[in-house]
Amino acid sequence: AAIYFSRANADPLRHLSEKLTVPQESPSRRVSPYDSLNRAVEQIISSKDTLESIVARHKSKIGEAYYYRLVKYGFESPGEMNSLSSYLDKELPRGLYGIILLNFYFEPADMDRAIMEEARTLKLTVLELVRSASPNPSYWMDLDSNSIGYIFCTDSSEDRELWFSRATEEIGRINQILFRHDINVFWTVGDPVNEAYNLNSSYLQARLVMEESTEEDKKRGVICYENFSLEKEQYNLPMEFLQKLILLGKSGNYELARELFLENWEENIKKKQISAHMLKLYLSDLRGLINRLRPDSMEFSDYDHLPEEEPSLMKDRVLAALENVSRSSQENKKSIQDKLLESLYDYIEQNYADPNLTLSSLSRAFNRSEGYLSHLFKQQGGENFYALLERNRLSKSTELLDDMSLSINEVALKSGYSNVRTYRRAFKKIKGISPTEYRENR
Repeated sequence: AAIYFSRANADPLRHLSEKLTVPQESPSRRVSPYDSLNRAVEQIISSKDTLESIVARHKSKIGEAYYYRLVKYGFESPGEMNSLSSYLDKELPRGLYGIILLNFYFEPADMDRAIMEEARTLKLTVLELVRSASPNPSYWMDLDSNSIGYIFCTDSSEDRELWFSRATEEIGRINQILFRHDINVFWTVGDPVNEAYNLNSSYLQARLVMEESTEEDKKRGVICYENFSLEKEQYNLPMEFLQKLILLGKSGNYELARELFLENWEENIKKKQISAHMLKLYLSDLRGLINRLRPDSMEFSDYDHLPEEEPSLMKDRVLAALENVSRSSQENKKSIQDKLLESLYDYIEQNYADPNLTLSSLSRAFNRSEGYLSHLFKQQGGENFYALLERNRLSKSTELLDDMSLSINEVALKSGYSNVRTYRRAFKKIKGISPTEYRENR
């Protein structure tokens, strides 16, 4: 935020300074208004440039914070992620991405203060070791109390086997470094994803495997979510399905999103009757879904403090999140449509006298399709375009009829009708009498 603030404010002010800096014809010593304002602007620019330079010095730390956020909490949208990564020059290469967790055997909750400090020192030491041995040191991060995370990438976006093979090789290389320092760890690996935006899902998988692994599991050294999940009956919650739910919610289609989610819930909870372990994995993925739907809420974002949910409570929370984001989307959409409709009404009010004003010309003027505008008039305004235009023209014509200096033909033309016959017919249809009779009765 500081980066954007400093850049967004300094640049326009710099341009303003250039515009205001003009040669003065008079050599007078008195400070001109231009000089005074220019000096004030330059001081403001200087303060913004100072902020930007301070932020620039810490850009690497901000970059690390960006990766931490990407992995542990995710972003609200790919657009938000891409704009920030582009500015920080932290875009991940195209390919497959996944999270590898380097896990220590200690449990901080069971330690006294002194031992906890030693464990913390050990973890930070290991973090420095692996960063110094890595071509991408910023991909390593201190994620949890007893884990270090690593974003592992391959340049192939489809070859999952290659990703797992290279990930295993990288783990073996790091293990050799750690063994030289008598440091024993075990590794957990989340599934790779095609989009960096979904890295949080891979992290949650690796984290959950770490928490659920038995001592026997840990002896294997490397535990992959893919294999760990297959040991028991799988639940069904593919990434494509989650993305579809998010899209439906954010587009305001709550009813369809609700229907699809409840079908998936019934399948996993009632029909499959998945094990307690699989249930925990399933609920974990639903927490991730809530994070995507409610990015401003940290209630479920910190994995270390996730409550043990009753399945029915989690179901209600997902439905509430879908409903809230859908309602918000509909309100935003309605606000945009209301503003557009108001602009359309103003345009018609100003141009009703143009006999060439049609739905087609209106669509060109507002760069909207005729079908969209027709639907908007009917659904939001309550009447179709031509009925609205006719009402405006006739309303104006009744005012003009009070001006006895105008002929009926002139009233028709000033009201937007191309000929008096069409005007007379429309007037009588709506008013029940002719324009001439209306004028005589006034």
